[in-house]
Amino acid sequence: MADPRYQLIEDFKYEWPLERIKNMTLQEYSNRQKNSFCYWLEAKVDKLGSIWGGSSFKFGIYEKDQKHKNYVSDGRRSDAEYAWYAKYGESREEVFDNIRVMLVTIVEAAIAHRFEDIDGIQLSDTLKWKLAFIYSDFKLLNIFKKQKLVDISQQLNLNVDNKDTFYQLQRQILSTKPADQDYFEFGDQFWQALETDEVQIEVSTNNLENQYTDMVDRSLNQILYGPPGTGKTYHTINKAISIANPNFNLKQDRSFVKEEYQQLVEAGQIVFTTFHQSMSYEDFVEGIKPDLQEDSEGNESVVYRLKDGIFKEVVRSARKNVAIVDNQLQAYGFEDAWGDLIQLTQEKLSANSFIELPLLTDSKTIDIVNITSNGNLKLKPKQGREKGYTISYNRLRKLYDAIKDLSTINNIDKEFRAVIGGSNSSAYWSVLNYVSNLVKSKAPISKENKAELLPHVLIIDEINRGNVSAIFGELITLIEDSKRAGMPEQLEVTLPYSKEKFSVPSNLYIIGTMNTADRSVEALDSALRRRFVFEEMMPNYQLSQMQQMVFGYPASSILETINKRIELLIDRDHCIGHAYFLGKDEESVIDSFYKNIIPLLQEYFFGDYGKIGLVLGKGFVEIEESKSNIFADFEYDYKEDFANKPIYRIIDYRNQTNSKIDFGKAIELLMGNA
Repeated sequence: MADPRYQLIEDFKYEWPLERIKNMTLQEYSNRQKNSFCYWLEAKVDKLGSIWGGSSFKFGIYEKDQKHKNYVSDGRRSDAEYAWYAKYGESREEVFDNIRVMLVTIVEAAIAHRFEDIDGIQLSDTLKWKLAFIYSDFKLLNIFKKQKLVDISQQLNLNVDNKDTFYQLQRQILSTKPADQDYFEFGDQFWQALETDEVQIEVSTNNLENQYTDMVDRSLNQILYGPPGTGKTYHTINKAISIANPNFNLKQDRSFVKEEYQQLVEAGQIVFTTFHQSMSYEDFVEGIKPDLQEDSEGNESVVYRLKDGIFKEVVRSARKNVAIVDNQLQAYGFEDAWGDLIQLTQEKLSANSFIELPLLTDSKTIDIVNITSNGNLKLKPKQGREKGYTISYNRLRKLYDAIKDLSTINNIDKEFRAVIGGSNSSAYWSVLNYVSNLVKSKAPISKENKAELLPHVLIIDEINRGNVSAIFGELITLIEDSKRAGMPEQLEVTLPYSKEKFSVPSNLYIIGTMNTADRSVEALDSALRRRFVFEEMMPNYQLSQMQQMVFGYPASSILETINKRIELLIDRDHCIGHAYFLGKDEESVIDSFYKNIIPLLQEYFFGDYGKIGLVLGKGFVEIEESKSNIFADFEYDYKEDFANKPIYRIIDYRNQTNSKIDFGKAIELLMGNA
């Protein structure tokens, strides 16, 4: 009996022939019923290879189930019915037109076997490669994640490179298929291995969440601390997602979780930074920084401007990045006003006319005389300078975000240049004044219309490596829960450079990580300790993946033996984490010993190889025979002591003929059973 999956392919192509895709409507592409293109691809032909899980944003645009929820952010857009990635366009119509063109390109390329053309198409891998597979006439494998293809290639001992494209990996794997083997039979062997991996990942995730029960902990300031390899970064990602998008399901394939994390980063809801010894208040909050300025003749000079730091930028984003909740009304913002201005300019230009804008001095005006090829505006005063001015969308947006009320401007040149640099302040004022007034005039006014500030997360990796008191400065008090904006004990300060009033909103969460093996922990500022909730993360020997047998012993037993010895020689803060054993077979465990575990021990013991020998045993550390006559002929009181000093050497089994056998014997010595 023929495999029913062959018929599924025919059913899909019958329902969605190329001509129908070319003329497909948005409603046909995505709707809440079970007849849309997206539902067919994800659910009806699921047996061809699953793309379940993750966010519906993988389709580029989708019909929402909560029609009352609208939002606007840097990476995503929404109207009353649909949500989409902003990179595809500003309106649902524009977005779907772009996505449909890409879908048609994928199908046409797959039919013609031009698979190299698909790699660069800006749609999610799961979407574009499953669609390509269906129309490929079995020239592709039905696996749609690049990392999975890399794993399969390594299992088959193929020569792969991380730079290989998706199709190059596909082609190499399919070249190993026996000519007489059924196509799906060939692919099923890989799916079975992947499904086993997914079960292990899910069990590991569940166990980790049982150990750290506060995955949805809503403490505004928290620090994850522990030795290397205990999963601090792993859980930082989970915590950040659970805060920024509480409805996201973390118990699914890790690739979907990381995809959601990246989407939230692109949307501006998650910001990542790392503290280091050179980090300063000026980098973190605000400061005077050098900048290049170009005059009208193209000559460059260095000027010093006030620039916002990472923390000030994320605070600004947290204050303005809102979700508009209303059954009828939709927020009208900067992008809408800019789009209307561009449209009106086009209409005027087509009628050989100009938009006339007032300059800061009421008696003077300036005209919008053109739209540049990259979508910026060209302005020219009624009299004077022939060259005119270019108004950049990006720079105008920065001004709009930074200056909420133009009536508060005292020195236009100084205050505008502090935000965007350069010159042309008067021209920028004219356009900003027009856009701001347009937003105010069209902003919905309704008691039912309310703005919900979206939660934002600032991740500070290695928070203990910076001088926290110097980096936070006066803001160290403002991050306390009770001192946040809107709280009964709220505080604000005047920033030293900009002289702005500044407070920290309650929708900004700070998550830090701290490596306890780093000696800088000892100098951790007491002010930081008082204002953060600390969560310890130690090696977890109970994980299911730690129970796998490695050279005759459970991985957990080997790690626990090593850590007990480290605790006696140093302390528990210098233990080695379980991450160095997770998901590894005997070959990769050998690699992990020499690339991770042994280098950590060398760092911990400052080159005292005798202590490393006490941890790993004589199977890993050997003593070379001393040569009493090695020194030059010279009289010295302690010459004999030095001549008899033991010389230690790490034994490297990686390039030996019987590397696995010899390494296994070394593990037996480490465990004390030989």
